[in-house]
Amino acid sequence: MDRILLTGATGFIGQALLRAWQGRGEIAVLTQSVPRATASLGLSPEAIFDHADAAAAFRPNLVVHLAGAGIADARWTAKRRAALWASRVDYTRRLVDALRAAPPARMIAASAIGYYGPAGDPPVDESAPRGEGFAAALCEAWEAESRALEGAGTAVCCLRLGLVLGPGGGLLGRLAPPFRLGLGGRIGDGAQGMSWIHRDDVLGLLSWLRAAKTLPKTVNGTAPHPVSNGEFTRVLGRALRRPTPFPLPAALVKILFGQMGEELLLGGPRVLPKVAEVEGFKFRFPTLQQALEDIF
Repeated sequence: MDRILLTGATGFIGQALLRAWQGRGEIAVLTQSVPRATASLGLSPEAIFDHADAAAAFRPNLVVHLAGAGIADARWTAKRRAALWASRVDYTRRLVDALRAAPPARMIAASAIGYYGPAGDPPVDESAPRGEGFAAALCEAWEAESRALEGAGTAVCCLRLGLVLGPGGGLLGRLAPPFRLGLGGRIGDGAQGMSWIHRDDVLGLLSWLRAAKTLPKTVNGTAPHPVSNGEFTRVLGRALRRPTPFPLPAALVKILFGQMGEELLLGGPRVLPKVAEVEGFKFRFPTLQQALEDIF
């Protein structure tokens, strides 16, 4: 039976993964908030660690590393950039250093499609180089810290996640309230890409990677049909049966959100999950309409 160490267990994906894998292995979590984890996860105190060395002493054979502060939660001030770097790069380095004493067989480490930068057309897959900008540099450094465990004999897969859609949180947790009030609209000209994925397909990818005979080095965690922001706006409006008449001008996005707005809100790449599809993974929700019909 697998011994699984999970980070980011109190997050939008982590809590759902913990529920999905309950009873399918011995699971422990590494968290920065033991009281929150104890209250929300339903695990025994012995399975909750707040220090990487203690988590490593659990001797997992699989690590699923999902921890990281939300990159789009706030404007990228110098303080916010430092917090994002610390929560991803520095935190991963401490975890990997602790795991070297008894390295797990496998590690599935979260990354993000920000790796590709604010790319436009054509779509990109896992073979594309790193893009430009802060998010791309952050993802590259984040992945490098995870891959450092390969030197200890661990197979490492970096899962570059897109915009995760699901009930009760994530991107839709922010978008749905104004859209329900009829206040939704495209961002800028709406031509930028939105590479999304249903949360259930994220869980499916993680289970698929867990069972894979050979772990791919990189997998894009996106649905096979990315859309433009304009199309996303129209489909979400239809799903909620609301008009979407209020665009957010690009100039205002830049004023309100600075570089974060330029990279993430106005410059989204169109990302294809080539590795998953070639290796035979089947998406439950390949189109945005299917995903939103399920969620709403």
